Parts: sequence; structure tokens; C-alpha cells
Amino acid sequence: MKLPENKQERTKIFIMIGLGVSLVLLGLVQGIINPLRNSRTAKFARMEECKTSVEKARKEIRAAARSFDRRMDTLKSIRDISERHILHPVLGNYLLQATDIIETHAETLDIAIEPVREVGLSDIPPDKSNAERLLKAYTVRVNMIASYRDAVRLMREIEINNPYACTTSLIIRPRPNEDLENHNVTIEVQWPVWADPEFPKEIDEQLKEEISKQEGDVV
Repeated sequence: MKLPENKQERTKIFIMIGLGVSLVLLGLVQGIINPLRNSRTAKFARMEECKTSVEKARKEIRAAARSFDRRMDTLKSIRDISERHILHPVLGNYLLQATDIIETHAETLDIAIEPVREVGLSDIPPDKSNAERLLKAYTVRVNMIASYRDAVRLMREIEINNPYACTTSLIIRPRPNEDLENHNVTIEVQWPVWADPEFPKEIDEQLKEEISKQEGDVV
């Protein structure tokens, strides 16, 4: 393209070229650069929203995990206490298990006892903070001819092996005409039992349900 020789004409052409370039640049800014900038801003905003959502989800997951752990610990603790310290019915009664426990301790200590006799079930006063009666007390009576020392050894052995069991009664009748060292001793031993014998099964079912839920959430 040959520029005009006239200076004014050339100036007009340069001005028109400058305006054209400006319009092209303006079009680039409005048509490409601004959309890219807006898109980038929107992406950053979405990323921040996503980041916030992820952090919130992580907190909820951690809280749920802690809640799950607490529930599991509570249920496992109840099950452990139930299996180790609570008396359970065998063939529909508690006497068989109570007899087995006392006879095992007596045999270990080499103390002769008479057959264990059932006294029966009784209510346990509810705690002030929890009016629901989950437990009852089961009591048996044990007669023996033994020294005071041996009777105490047997009672201590029962209570050491089960902190929830206790001797609720001790009666000593001397035998002065027969034996000055050994006496007619009667003790009553008491264990807690579930007011609802099916309660341990409910605990097991809740444990299985919680584990199943957790596994389902992980999947």
C-alpha cells in the first residue's frame, strides 16, 4: 500500500489505522480476555466452595467416626461386663452358674461346702440419675463347717474374681462341744442379673448393626 504524498492525508490514514488497532484490541479484550478472566474468577470461586465443602465433609466424617467409636466402646464395655460379671440363666435358672462359681472357688481353697441353695431374685433400687431398672439381684445361700479364716478366704475369692458380686450376709454359729476351731458358717452371696434376660442379645444385635452401618458407609 502506497501512502499519499499529502501530509494531512497520511496523518488521517495513521489515525484510522490506530483506531482500527484499538478496536481490534478492544474486541480481543471483550471477546477473549474478559471471558477468560471471568471464567478464571468463577473457577476460583467454585474451587473455594469445593474446598469449603470438603473441609466440612471431613469434619463431619471425623465427628461421625468419633461418635461411632464412642457407641462401639460403650456397647463393647456393656457386653464385656455382661459376659464377665453378670450372672446368666442356664437352662432357665441362675442356680447352676452360681453353684459352679462357688464350688470352683471352694475347691480351689480346699473348703468343704454343702449344696448351694437359692434365695431368689430381688429388685435393686434405681439410681437417682436413671430410673430405669436394668438389673436385679440374685442371691444364694452357702452353708459350711469351716474356720472364720476359711470363710473369709472364700468370700474374698468370690469378690476379687467378680467386683460386682458381694457377700450380703455372714452368720457364724460356734460348735463348742465338737470343734473349737471350725464353726457352722452361713454366707449369702449376691450377683447382678439383667432384669430382661434378652438384653445381652440386644447388645450383640446393636453391635452388629453399628458395624454393618460403618462398613456400608465405607463402601
